[in-house]
Amino acid sequence: MPNASGLPPISDFYFRHSPVGLSLAILIPAAVLYAVYIYRRQAIALSRRRRVSLTILRAVVYAVMLLMLFAPVVGATKIIKIPSNVLVLLDVSQSMSIQDHRRQPEQLLDAAMALGKIPLADDADAGESSHLLSADLRAEVGEVARLELAKGILRLPELEVLRTSTVDRQVASYTFGDKLAPAVGQKTGPTPWLDAAQATAKSTRLGDSLLEAVERHGGQSITAVLVLSDGASNEGIEALDAAQRLGERSIPVHTIGLGLTQPDDVRIRTVLVSDTVFYKDKVPVRVLIESHGFQGRTAELRLTMDGKPAVGKSIQLSGSSQIEELSFVPDRKGGQAKLEVDVTVLPGDIVPDNNHVERTLNIIDDKIKILYVESTPRWEYRYLRGILTRDHRLDVKFLLTEGDPELAKADKQYLERFPDKAAETFNFDLVILGDVEAEYFKPEQLERIEELVSKQGGSFLMIAGRQHAPKAYRDTPIAKVLPIKIGSGERQLVGSKVHAQPTEKGLQSLIASFSTSEDKTQKIWSFVKPLHRLPQLDGAKPGAVDNVLVTLSDTKPQSEPYPLVVWQRYGTGKSLYVGTDQFWRLRRKHGDEYHARFWKQAIQFLTLSRLLGENKRIRLETDRRNYRAGQQVQIYANVLDESFAPVQQSSYEVLVEAPGQVEPIALTLASIPGSPGLFQGYYTAESPGSYLIKTVLADRKFSNTAPFEAEDSNREMLEIAMHEEKLRKISELTGGQYLTVRDLKKLPELLQAEARETSVTQEESLWDRWYVFAFLMGCLSIEWFIRRRNDAA
Repeated sequence: MPNASGLPPISDFYFRHSPVGLSLAILIPAAVLYAVYIYRRQAIALSRRRRVSLTILRAVVYAVMLLMLFAPVVGATKIIKIPSNVLVLLDVSQSMSIQDHRRQPEQLLDAAMALGKIPLADDADAGESSHLLSADLRAEVGEVARLELAKGILRLPELEVLRTSTVDRQVASYTFGDKLAPAVGQKTGPTPWLDAAQATAKSTRLGDSLLEAVERHGGQSITAVLVLSDGASNEGIEALDAAQRLGERSIPVHTIGLGLTQPDDVRIRTVLVSDTVFYKDKVPVRVLIESHGFQGRTAELRLTMDGKPAVGKSIQLSGSSQIEELSFVPDRKGGQAKLEVDVTVLPGDIVPDNNHVERTLNIIDDKIKILYVESTPRWEYRYLRGILTRDHRLDVKFLLTEGDPELAKADKQYLERFPDKAAETFNFDLVILGDVEAEYFKPEQLERIEELVSKQGGSFLMIAGRQHAPKAYRDTPIAKVLPIKIGSGERQLVGSKVHAQPTEKGLQSLIASFSTSEDKTQKIWSFVKPLHRLPQLDGAKPGAVDNVLVTLSDTKPQSEPYPLVVWQRYGTGKSLYVGTDQFWRLRRKHGDEYHARFWKQAIQFLTLSRLLGENKRIRLETDRRNYRAGQQVQIYANVLDESFAPVQQSSYEVLVEAPGQVEPIALTLASIPGSPGLFQGYYTAESPGSYLIKTVLADRKFSNTAPFEAEDSNREMLEIAMHEEKLRKISELTGGQYLTVRDLKKLPELLQAEARETSVTQEESLWDRWYVFAFLMGCLSIEWFIRRRNDAA
């Protein structure tokens, strides 16, 4: 603290130049003696009193000058106050422009209080304020946008603490959406920046904004962070992860939730339809619709293709999630078609834009040629044969190696033997191999199957059996095609309660997924038991590890799943392994529905690349054909050299043609370890429109192109509900509080802060200060004046 004179106390004194002690001990006495010597010679001209005075003056001058030669430094300590900071973050993303339809009295009351139309009240006093809600006031606040409620809260007279900085507390305001921005003009008061704030940001980075706001005040004391938001966060760091970090730094985040947890809305959440369909084929379309506030209301669900009505039906809204299934028949023979799905926009639907979804479909008019080789007509074969023969898209030939040889003469669908000529083998798009002994085939026939897949763009499917497949093919070309490591191949008993179970990847695939409800798909697969004995395998091959679609229900966490259904790219084609012949059990309770769907979807997945003429030695592919703008696209490249052998290199470059880009964007794909020739990468489709992935010019004549579509889907309007639980969790993780409008009265107390005191030592060099020079000049002047007045020499 300052001393009685009001100056800060001297806390330190030292010399910059050394040695000091011994030098001064010698020089200062010598200077004093020299001053005494000088004035002893003036005994005649000066009285004793004046000689003593002048001697002291001269000695002081000499001493001070000697001290200055060693650069003395004085340190003075000050106690200063450092104000704490309160950070106010206002969400200005597009979802904050939503005008919620408030019907409940408590919702209307909260809105009126937030806008300052009636005084703030807590839960205990809110009932007494309800009489203030006139009909006009209810109409005025019933559909106010979320951002206007936030602005009203920041303007409330009771919350002056959010607008005024003091000695102990500084208030810093920010807006955030796709980026964090300081509130412009906040130093002149709250009104200018609040008036200018608009809910226009196309995404919300809540987690990033929390961390960035705190980092902008790095090293400073922060009392709290106040967030006014609906809690939606769709880009950047996960908001709860950011909250965890702030909690570790003891920075509380208080959140004020804006919006309704269940706003009135009808939307199409997902449309599941195959990217490629057949001319005159019945195409199923599954539509997941979510609704709230319209329970029991009737709406129209419509499909149009290329702008022409295709099919529609009336639906009754459930007030929650519901799946509606439609089907249509493409009436054009080939090319691409635009499929649009719409549900009626009802009065009161706050976001009409999410009632519409578009998809781009490929339509083909050709048959898939299949050769199915089996030993004996086991149960899986019998049911599968019926599925294949009833499908008009398929041209199937059957070969029973242990069947009646006369059957082939009586039925054109059967072959007497495996084709001897390469051209006949290569004519098939898919070879299905059942439980056939490997010795049945000639070595060159097995080599042709391998070549069909590796060089001709065909596909291979093995259905494991009890005797031969897959162990009999361990030392054959088929082992290279299979996506599994065969291992011993010996059959091991599986528990009677163990059933087939789709993996996360399987639930997302069209092969193993049967419904938009994951629980329903899991339940259907649980019917596949008992599995009896399964081949012992050494797992999936490296390039197929991420393509395990179905495993066993007893798979332990973090262990490698048993590849019951798994696929891989091989050369220019694909191969699929099904590790059991018990999938006919999918028929339980549902007949042919799901058993047929699995096999049809698997066959279509395997063969469409060849059917579309994309069996180049450099094969580009995306995981889907349709995405939302801003969604990540997974890109694969299967690259073979001139001899159709996988290339050995660490990366492969492709080009992406994007909407609005004059030049293609170069993208480097990384090789997948253990899978030579297979490369993988990711690209984010930021803008809506049509994209095209292609190879560099030198490889273009050997490769296909991979088109995909990004639809103009507003990420801000996908999740329009107020995320109360997330906001509560953010506050909980940081030691803050989640506040409703009725909790605002206690906000000033939460933001109270005392300035932090700290001591600061300021150092001052004396040798070059004016007052030292003035002191010396003063002493010398006095001495000169006395000497001249007494005529001393």
